[in-house]
Amino acid sequence: MAILATVWAATALGDVSLAAHQVVNALWTFAAFALDALAVAAQALIGTALGQAQRSDADSATSDIEVDTAADTDTQSATATAGWSIDELLRRLLAWGAGTGVLIGVLMAAGAAWLPHAFTSDPGVITAATPTLLVAASALPLAGVVYLLDGVLMGAGDGRYLAWAGLLTLVPYVPLALLIGGGALPGVVGTVSGLVLLWIAFAWVFMAARGATTYLRARGTGWRH
Repeated sequence: MAILATVWAATALGDVSLAAHQVVNALWTFAAFALDALAVAAQALIGTALGQAQRSDADSATSDIEVDTAADTDTQSATATAGWSIDELLRRLLAWGAGTGVLIGVLMAAGAAWLPHAFTSDPGVITAATPTLLVAASALPLAGVVYLLDGVLMGAGDGRYLAWAGLLTLVPYVPLALLIGGGALPGVVGTVSGLVLLWIAFAWVFMAARGATTYLRARGTGWRH
């Protein structure tokens, strides 16, 4: 739905905006594939860590049946260690996601002036795509965290929460995209400013909403069972 709203808004802004949007979107998607590779790794690592934690809890429970109540302390220790291990893993994964996003974002920003030339020779499209690429590049560290958190929750089998969170993130973004496409916002003057505003809305507002919903979930413990 967010992608459809973005394409509609870019189309409403004009042919040049739509073409420039496709250039920026192609490069954003290419970067997203690299960040998604980390998310896939996060799925496997979190799934393994949760499985080990559950096995540790099961082993501790069995020991409690066979041993006296003094083993309760050991059980709590094992559970705490497993929880700390998952927390530490989560911190490391998020650092990798943000760091990779920074690296790719710097490369995209550095090449913003010439990357559009690989797609088109139209000066209008290049003029619109260049500043929009800078906006997209600035949001890649955030995107790295968002994709990583998606991978973490997928690895935990928390698909239902992700589905509802995905609907919630549309609330701030879709109306904003429609307003930009319809020219209802004061800042939408011309092709370049309209497309830049659209990508600020997509790369920052929409991705920030995704990041907020997934980060709040990851901070809790409901997804760890």
